Amino acid sequence: MDSLPGTPGSDLISELLAPHQHDPLSADELVALITNLVVAGHITTVNLIANSTEALLTHPDQLALLREDATLMPHAVNELMRYCGPVVRALPRYATCDTTVGNTPVRTGEAVLPVVSAANRDPAAFTDPDRLDLGRTRSSRESHDRRHRARRGGGVLTPARRTT
Repeated sequence: MDSLPGTPGSDLISELLAPHQHDPLSADELVALITNLVVAGHITTVNLIANSTEALLTHPDQLALLREDATLMPHAVNELMRYCGPVVRALPRYATCDTTVGNTPVRTGEAVLPVVSAANRDPAAFTDPDRLDLGRTRSSRESHDRRHRARRGGGVLTPARRTT
């Protein structure tokens, strides 16, 4: 870390280190932040590859379909994210006002723990949700995790998914 501020690049780590000279973040805090960024991206990518491989091997008809028609890949990636995505649950969300989630009242300050994998199998959102269908198309009914990530950080996960 000490050598990077003298030779800043256009990478994320250089960007994080640049304000460090004028920012109250300690070197330990920066190391922890950078470690979390690397690990978080790595774990979800590895889990998506592993889960997708297992799903395709246990659904040979879908694997054959994908082998026959590579143009299905974008739909296949979205469907695999929905069917067996790398994220089981998201971080807790805290109510900023009294509200209702489903039929459950949630008071200001209370936590709600979204279970992404359950939302992705919701029959109200997906037709035949427990079936893997690489040809499945949807307009606004994409993987709940994908919509969540789109709100949080744009298409950060998209390039990693395309390489899998």
